[in-house]
Amino acid sequence: MSIFEAFRRAMLGLALIGGLAILAAVVFVGYCAYTLPLTRPVGEQSPAAIVYATSEGTPFAARGIYRGEKLAADHLPKNLVDAVIAIEDRRFFEHGGIDPRGMMRAAWRNLTGSRGTEGGSTITQQLARLTYLSPERTLRRKVQEIMLAFWLESRLSKNEILANYLNAAYFGAGAFGVDAAAHRYFGKKAADLDVPEAAM
Repeated sequence: MSIFEAFRRAMLGLALIGGLAILAAVVFVGYCAYTLPLTRPVGEQSPAAIVYATSEGTPFAARGIYRGEKLAADHLPKNLVDAVIAIEDRRFFEHGGIDPRGMMRAAWRNLTGSRGTEGGSTITQQLARLTYLSPERTLRRKVQEIMLAFWLESRLSKNEILANYLNAAYFGAGAFGVDAAAHRYFGKKAADLDVPEAAM
């Protein structure tokens, strides 16, 4: 067999392997799209928090899951928006649902082990996960998260996405939503947080 013939066979083999890899990727993405949840999961409604108060009516302790008032998309507190964007997704107003630069940076840092593990999800992707997906850490869920992020960006404004995220995210100490967190940590509404409190 000549060198030319061996080279031709090697190229055909590589082309076949590449074609099969592309076909497998297309089938996997199709499977992810086919199994996308079309409705929000009907989780058990968690019981409201019990708030303990003094005889004068001043709350002094709370037990259980606490949910505050929902923020409206057209009345988002600037301090809070600036703080969340700076910490969670610096290019939120520039990308269309995913941030390839952020994903590559997170992947590089995770591979090299510098600064621990880092997530590359945008606020839109986090909202997709909070609203429609389970917390499992699989490739299928990540692909579905990206698909849902594009879908959310096509249907909602940036402020609506941000408001929905702030109203749904868990902020620790049993507080779901930023208003609940503001009450839990600072004893005030989310709209009244100053810059240091919003950053916290």
